[in-house]
Amino acid sequence: MKKILIPTDFSDPSINAARFALALANVVDGQVLLCHAFGVPVQAPMAAQVSLPVIDYATVQQQTQDRLTTLSNQLEEEASKGWLANARPIKFTADGGPFADVINGMVEKEKANMLIMGMSGDGAVSQFFLGSCSREMISDAKIPVLLVPPAATFMGINKIAFATDLSEGDIDVIHSLATFASQFNAEILVAHVSEGQGDDDKQRAKIADFLNDISSKVNYPRIYFRDIKQMSVDEGLDWLTEHGQIDMLVMVHQRSSLIDVLFNRSHTQKLARRIEIPLLVYPGYLNHVF
Repeated sequence: MKKILIPTDFSDPSINAARFALALANVVDGQVLLCHAFGVPVQAPMAAQVSLPVIDYATVQQQTQDRLTTLSNQLEEEASKGWLANARPIKFTADGGPFADVINGMVEKEKANMLIMGMSGDGAVSQFFLGSCSREMISDAKIPVLLVPPAATFMGINKIAFATDLSEGDIDVIHSLATFASQFNAEILVAHVSEGQGDDDKQRAKIADFLNDISSKVNYPRIYFRDIKQMSVDEGLDWLTEHGQIDMLVMVHQRSSLIDVLFNRSHTQKLARRIEIPLLVYPGYLNHVF
């Protein structure tokens, strides 16, 4: 059974991501696991005249488990009222420590296939596109991370766009993505931004070799290729999200130029419209297929 891990901080964006994950899991016959990483209480030496109650680890963990119980009951009740009548029961867990360490530990323990997290809300336009926790997981996760916009509602997945630089490692990602897309019978648009490279013979040969590799190594008929010519990466991503009629954008983390362009502060106002499209980020080194 596929397992989908949903880190939550109990905020509205993270709860919306949980709703999205439940609906997605229902299609792929997956189990969702809500999880929360809390700070470990530390008893610091205080002045003799100051007396403060010390909350121990077990107490904080129990309080967090109680909140997760409430949230899971809320989501299951919502699902039973119509938007997802046959969802699996929600599991949940909590542990203390640094966020990325806790979540990666849960990924390993549960053998999770995907992380689904919420994006930031208002701060996405004015300051950052992602919160610090999302950024941490993009950098540290060893499995695909799906980032869900605050207002996104799962309506199925019909078309997925994968931004490629034609590197050999992208073939493995496309293979994994095809396994995922096949469960929705979704198209995969493999998009390459030429960034002013022109239409010379060398470039055409590189694209031909890349497409031959896809044909010989990926057995999925609904893969299409688009070379977006004479554009910067930023312009190409804008074009793709505006004109591609896509339900999900996919990138690989190790190519930092793409991620940097997408999340750089100087681009935030321009990129605010992209917040409506879920973003699936694959780790630089893919260990298994979803």
